[in-house]
Amino acid sequence: MIYKYLFLLIIFTSPLSYGQAPLVVDVPTRSGVIQRFLLLQPPQETRASAAVILFAGGDGGIEISADGVIKRGGNFLVRSRALFAEQGLAVAVIDAPSDRQEPPYLDNFRQTPEHVADVKAVIAWLRQELKLPVWLIGTSNGTRSAAYVATQLPPADGGADGLVLTSTVLTDRRGVAVPAMALGRINVPVLVTHHRLDSCRVTL
Repeated sequence: MIYKYLFLLIIFTSPLSYGQAPLVVDVPTRSGVIQRFLLLQPPQETRASAAVILFAGGDGGIEISADGVIKRGGNFLVRSRALFAEQGLAVAVIDAPSDRQEPPYLDNFRQTPEHVADVKAVIAWLRQELKLPVWLIGTSNGTRSAAYVATQLPPADGGADGLVLTSTVLTDRRGVAVPAMALGRINVPVLVTHHRLDSCRVTL
């Protein structure tokens, strides 16, 4: 089984507003590559209704340590992770894979077959372990990951059940902006949230 050598590290941290202590999960993906994410569960009295994978903006490298510390955690979605758990969601905060743990992290990597394979492995783990539908949530540059994976990986092939895009990248010289992707391939529910006063040059 693909998860035979999966490593689960239980992290004992100061309790936050969600229930169980977060877990650091390392999932084997491509040959010799590990995809790490931090898993948060909703309060113990709340049964999770779905699992969500959070894709940080910027370069996507948040550097989750083995003890669960997020070294580069200033991104909006990363900071908001406990709020998602409080709403009854299992939350997977995804890092750059083990072969992209130095700059430029996910830059020039978000729209590659390798990135799709890494995310697919996380989706599969969440489905197998939690028995829940899985949604992708990206913000800013993270929308380039979430949207691209959704265009390349339908649910029947191990893709996600839904997609949320916040502060979507509308124009970008470093890669393909979201509107230029093959969005017609996406046939799952999609929620797009955008601030009318967003002043970022690529998410106007």
